[in-house]
Amino acid sequence: MIKTEIASKLFLRPSSRSPELESLTELVEEDITTMEFLEDPQAADDSSGSESDSDTSVVEEPPEIMDPEYYMKMVVFKVNVICYPTSKGKKAYDFDNRSKIVCIGCRSCTDFFNPSLDELNDVPEDQRIIKRDDISKEDFRALLKLLYPMSFTLTRTLSDDEWISVLKVSTRWIMLDIRRMAIEHLTHASLPLADRIILARECSIISWLRSAYLELVSQLSSHDEHTTETIGLETTFKLHRARESLFPLGQFDERAMNSEIEEEFREVLGTLSRRSEIELAVLAHKYGVSEWRKSAFIALARRHKLISYTEAQLLGFETAIRLCGVRELRRSIGTARAVELELNWDFDALESYTAVQRVAMARGHEVCDWFVEALSELVQQKETLSVPEARDLGLPTAIALCLCRARHFSSKVSADEEGYRQALELEFGDELEQVEAAGRELLSQSELLRLEEEQKLEEKRQLEHELRLEERSEEREMQGEKEGRRGEQSEGESVVEN
Repeated sequence: MIKTEIASKLFLRPSSRSPELESLTELVEEDITTMEFLEDPQAADDSSGSESDSDTSVVEEPPEIMDPEYYMKMVVFKVNVICYPTSKGKKAYDFDNRSKIVCIGCRSCTDFFNPSLDELNDVPEDQRIIKRDDISKEDFRALLKLLYPMSFTLTRTLSDDEWISVLKVSTRWIMLDIRRMAIEHLTHASLPLADRIILARECSIISWLRSAYLELVSQLSSHDEHTTETIGLETTFKLHRARESLFPLGQFDERAMNSEIEEEFREVLGTLSRRSEIELAVLAHKYGVSEWRKSAFIALARRHKLISYTEAQLLGFETAIRLCGVRELRRSIGTARAVELELNWDFDALESYTAVQRVAMARGHEVCDWFVEALSELVQQKETLSVPEARDLGLPTAIALCLCRARHFSSKVSADEEGYRQALELEFGDELEQVEAAGRELLSQSELLRLEEEQKLEEKRQLEHELRLEERSEEREMQGEKEGRRGEQSEGESVVEN
């Protein structure tokens, strides 16, 4: 095209050209020929061919290649109404459906989002949104702060609360490297033991759970409302049970133990009323509780004051006479044994109740003496309360009883870490096994996802390899056809020359 335009201006009248113009024309023709050779390298290779060759080859521009590390696509996470654009590139974190979420310097990854991203393959990039309602926006922001720091520093400046958020999200989304980073940081952080127990349960960290229980079980000699509210009443009670397994139960100082009960239950006892021995005996018969009736008779037999006529009327004269016999026998066989021999017929007509049941009944009837009596019986028994008994009794009451025992035996128990460890294994064995199994399952699930993703990647590589082979085969065929046409053209030109 350039040659035609120039020729229209320089070569319209060949007969009228001057020698100088003729020389200039030859130079222009030579330059134009050189330009054509530069535009078409194939023409330079076939310079020996005919100038009339009309078969011009088209040079295709090479396809654009996206850098595998630094070219980052985008995907938007919508967490509790807030949208967060994140990259899909491999250099920071890769949320690509055919790659994995990989941190700089980290080796493992997660395929947690593959199903969601597979659904977005045909969606325009600016419309790719993954909705997540399983975490809070604060937790997700903490994760982004770790993955995309706003300052160029090697030290990660996350607070302990932010690391806790990172731990929760990385556990839920199976981001094992990030999870390990969070665990490593928080292991050395100053977290309350109760908070560490909750995190250990939620994120399946067995080492934290065991160490926190072991440290906490030796600190249960006083009330800690934060600990009890955080880990729960039942867990607190079970920690006390583990601690009590090392107590020399049965070696009680009854008077000292009753003083502990009076001190521990001062507020409750202030709402109950105290009764005389005669009133207690009459009320026990009225409510039909043999244990209360027996304890009232023992108290009457031990008192120095004799039974009056009015009291005998309230008790019944036959019962009063038998009580006089008890007072004579008690010196030889003991008060309790004498009461059983003389008044057994009275007890047979009444119902027997456990100490746990009698605590609730004493509260219902608002009798302070019966309440203290039942608690004293519970706290002095040789076996610790079972969990079902503690539930029936009321966990706060059961824990308070454990504190009474803990204070009573605090000077008689040496700190034996191995003993505590074994007691905790017995008391929390099921929970510890569940947490440990959940941790193993988390790793197994990640490994399974990794193997599935490797299989997908292998299938992708195989498909890409087959496509490349097909493309090369097509290129060879096209090249052969082109060389064939050039050979035919060369033969035709040779025939013309001859």
